Amino acid sequence: MNILHDLAEALTMVTAVPLYAALPVYLIGYGLAVWVIAKAIKAVKDIFNK
Repeated sequence: MNILHDLAEALTMVTAVPLYAALPVYLIGYGLAVWVIAKAIKAVKDIFNK
C-alpha cells in the first residue's frame, strides 16, 4: 500500500501550487478512488451472484 501513501503525500504537497499545476495529480487521485470503488462494487456483486 505504499502507492496510497505516496499519493496521499502528493495530494498534500500540491495544495501549495496553483490549480492548473496540481490538476494532473488531483485527476490521478480521483481516478484511483473511482477505480477502487468500482472494484469493490464488482466484488460485492460477485459474492451475491454465486
